[in-house]
Amino acid sequence: MANGDGGHELIAEVVRAAARVYGWPHFAPQRRRAVALDPAVLDALAGRWRLEPGGFEVAVIRDGDHLLLSTPRGSHYTFHPASTTELFALEDGATLRVRWDAEEGPELQLWGSTARRAER
Repeated sequence: MANGDGGHELIAEVVRAAARVYGWPHFAPQRRRAVALDPAVLDALAGRWRLEPGGFEVAVIRDGDHLLLSTPRGSHYTFHPASTTELFALEDGATLRVRWDAEEGPELQLWGSTARRAER
C-alpha cells in the first residue's frame, strides 16, 4: 500500500496515529505561529530549486500567504513563514531556512541539504 506515489504520507499518518495512542513525545504536534510576510518576499522564493547533496529539484510556488513545495516523488508540503528567514511545514514540521545574499540571491536549507536556484 505504501510503495508508490504518496506512500510516505500514509506511513507518516500511521506513525502519528501510533504516537497518539502510545504517547510518544517526539511525535506530538507542535504549535507554531505564522507571521505575515510581504508577498514580494514569498515571490522571491518561488521557482525551481536544486538540492545538494541529492541532486534533485523541488518546485516552490506562492499560494497566498504561504509556499507550496512539491518533490519529484510526489510529496507536497505547505510552508508557512515564522520569520523572513524561517518557514515551517504543516505536514511534518520540517523547517525551511532562508539565507538572503544580496549578490547571489536566496539560498535554502531543507532536510539537511542546501538548495540553490535551478533556474534564473
